[in-house]
Amino acid sequence: MKDQNLPFINGLRGIAILMVMGVHTAITVASVSPFSNQAVFSWLLMGARGVQLFFMVSAFTLFMSWNARKGTEAIPWTNFYIRRATRILPMWWIACLLYMHAYGKPLNETVATAFFYFGFMQHAVPSVIPGGWSIFAEEVFYFFLPGLALVLTTAGRAGVFFAVALVGQSLWWTVAAIYKIPTANDAVFYMPLNHLFAFAAGVFLYQIWRKLPSGKMEGMQYDALALASAYYFWTYNSEVLFGSIPLFFIFAGAMVNSPLFGRIARMKAMGTAGKYCYSAYLLHFLVFGKVAGMINAAMTDRSAEMRMIMAYPIVVLVSLALSAVAFNVIEKPVINLGKRIIAWREGQSGRVALDPSSGLIDRSQ
Repeated sequence: MKDQNLPFINGLRGIAILMVMGVHTAITVASVSPFSNQAVFSWLLMGARGVQLFFMVSAFTLFMSWNARKGTEAIPWTNFYIRRATRILPMWWIACLLYMHAYGKPLNETVATAFFYFGFMQHAVPSVIPGGWSIFAEEVFYFFLPGLALVLTTAGRAGVFFAVALVGQSLWWTVAAIYKIPTANDAVFYMPLNHLFAFAAGVFLYQIWRKLPSGKMEGMQYDALALASAYYFWTYNSEVLFGSIPLFFIFAGAMVNSPLFGRIARMKAMGTAGKYCYSAYLLHFLVFGKVAGMINAAMTDRSAEMRMIMAYPIVVLVSLALSAVAFNVIEKPVINLGKRIIAWREGQSGRVALDPSSGLIDRSQ
């Protein structure tokens, strides 16, 4: 079995969170005066596709860890949901309280966010956590993942699933238009079916990776395809599906250790950003507004490009510093608690759960 501690995974998460922080900082900077070069601003807006990269990485890693554990655990289904709950919920609930206090959100919206049922009525009850729609989409995918993992066992089946996801996305928009599903708060865009293709792409990439030979590989063609598709789609067609195509090739390049994206995804700094990405995603909304706001006020006579250059590194450093504390104080202890609960349950069943230190599972999951 291949080593499941893949260095490029956290690197891809790092790329994704830096993209997301970039787009939010750029929008705040541009709220005072626009970028003089609109092409630069358009590319910065494509940082929003970092969310789809997160979806691809989640599908890849969860299928990988599921397949590594399913033959070693007596109760893998419930263990999977315990891992997901202890990984996601504690920091999510703390973020709910933080944003309720910071933005004066009402209790009913906070409760709806805390227990995720806001996702079924986002037109009327938006998430109190900015960007919370993406975590809801992840949770929906988690719910179905064990069943999907039993069916999507080959690259061919994963490819069919990807095609079905594309059809599902098209049908969703058609149905939404015909039946006039409310579009307030971008509810139609945020629904999980609109983003299922990204999860399906991650599953397909995982099935391809399983068949790759071990050892050093080259993938310059993936770097070229990533750059070419990014230039075309991020310039001329930024719709969520087409805007995500470059991410597929970036992922593929990282997976086969290509000269450009393979190396970027294996950079230590990128891996560190990826390690703390969940808390960084939840908390950076509290950071970029204040930082970019101060930069805007202090540099009103400077271009948006210069203000972006000043604000973005500060947003990244402050967000990652806060998320490092959150990870070590909140996330990691609860994740370890979940592991102990699973070990106890497996012991009660007469089988011992796979030791996370064995290197055969993705310990970040």
